[in-house]
Amino acid sequence: MLLGILVVIFVFVCVVLTLLVLVQSDKGGGISGAIGGGLANANSVMGAQNTENILSRGTVVFAVLYIVLTIVISLGVAKIEAGKVQGSSIQKVLNNETGEVPVK
Repeated sequence: MLLGILVVIFVFVCVVLTLLVLVQSDKGGGISGAIGGGLANANSVMGAQNTENILSRGTVVFAVLYIVLTIVISLGVAKIEAGKVQGSSIQKVLNNETGEVPVK
């Protein structure tokens, strides 16, 4: 349940991070200059430099969230998988080949 919620949050973070990177303008104007409206109004209200600072900070925040969620989800999946495995398949084969009977 918790892992499912984390995956949904992770997808949201991925989408927002992608949009933040695409909207930022580089030295050549970027895609934000091609978007009609949207950030054009934000630039006139808050100033271009202020908007760039907000977008840069937002990108850093969502990038850190992306990394943290990736690690947490990875550890969660590993813990779930470790709980499902009772013993390795190789160990089971080796036990049967040597004549040992598994104890129940």
